[in-house]
Amino acid sequence: MTKPAGCRPNTALLAVLADQGLTQDELAAMVNQAIEVLFAASGNCTDTQVRRWTAGAVAWPHPRYLLALEHSLGVSALDLGFVPRGACSLERLTEARRAIQLSGHLLQECDPVLRREFLGAAAGTALIGVSAGSALHGRIGMSQISMLHADLAELHALDGKFGGGDLVKIAEGRYRKIREALASCTYGEQVGRALYSAAGEFATSTGWFAFDSGDEANAERHYDRALRLALLAGDTILQAHVLIAMAIQSLHAGRPAECVTVARTALGQKAARANPVIAALFHAREGLGLSHGGQSRQAARSFEQAQRALDRHVDPATVPVWLTFFDHGELTGLVAQSRLALGDYDAAERAVGDTLAAIDDRWGRNRFMHTVTKARAQLGRRSVEEACATAAGALHSVSSLRSQRGVGALHDFRGKVARHSAVPAARDFLENSAHLFTARSMT
Repeated sequence: MTKPAGCRPNTALLAVLADQGLTQDELAAMVNQAIEVLFAASGNCTDTQVRRWTAGAVAWPHPRYLLALEHSLGVSALDLGFVPRGACSLERLTEARRAIQLSGHLLQECDPVLRREFLGAAAGTALIGVSAGSALHGRIGMSQISMLHADLAELHALDGKFGGGDLVKIAEGRYRKIREALASCTYGEQVGRALYSAAGEFATSTGWFAFDSGDEANAERHYDRALRLALLAGDTILQAHVLIAMAIQSLHAGRPAECVTVARTALGQKAARANPVIAALFHAREGLGLSHGGQSRQAARSFEQAQRALDRHVDPATVPVWLTFFDHGELTGLVAQSRLALGDYDAAERAVGDTLAAIDDRWGRNRFMHTVTKARAQLGRRSVEEACATAAGALHSVSSLRSQRGVGALHDFRGKVARHSAVPAARDFLENSAHLFTARSMT
């Protein structure tokens, strides 16, 4: 839509360009590149088109341009200062965004480079701003809170499939927007508490995505922020979310006793007492911490308690979005990790085999990690050929995975395989996987 004479410059877009140090020519080139990635078509954006956007002469560009701008700049269309012409404009943008995300399922058998490009596009199209409710200004109501929850669910869906590496900045940006809204907008007491909770959820999610991408210091900073916000909101579910993330990070950092302490603290709190799925997850994390501490019998008891809790009927509506991955199959996968830590390789392999048979395709990152667990168990019982064959099944996912934690697990396995380089299957695996890790180190 072209505005009449006297239109106002798009100060939001100008500010983003200044902040990112981009010229109008550079933005045009980025938009054309994004169009090629998102739509497999040639872009024809020029600096003249960009000037029309920055001058405010075009208030709401075509959805193709809007999605390319979001992908290129990492900022939503609404936060870039574009003004929709009505609900239909937003609906068309949302439909285009969903179509791009859906197309990702068709890329799984394609070239790894194409999958990697799509992942970047998927993260870009998950940006906050999928509807008018995502813009936080003026007086805020519960409809905007609902949109924040939808945005969070969208990010966690991408995290579950690909990992969190490309989602850190997106989640952190929304966290900051919510904090700004808390200081500058008007809202009632109920909405205020919900805003504190939403800010805490995005802080926790930012921390989780950062942890998954290997930035543990950033993860800890966001977990600290989220705990304060959980207290301000009186949100026990949010507290549980932060504590489970902290427990996982403690174990990953080689502090199993701390993992056990965090899990036991959470089990004594309201959220775990009220929600058996939350209780089951903390019992399982307690069991993992005990396993890494060599306490086999105590770990087994923890996993029995986790199983009993998960067997209780739970209304799916009461399961928070960050917990939707956790079911009996995932619990069995944690049991496998426990047995692996204790050196019971046969039991570990049996358990993780059950998990891989049950896991949903939505959880691509976890499937990858469970596959590595199976390969490690097979290697532990000296079946080098089987272990390499299993791990080879995960290699095709490396280029599209955005989880340093997951890729690091395969890299560690590769180091263990190197000790068996006299075995032909080991040499083949090392050779076939070398270029993937070299390629990742260069990107």
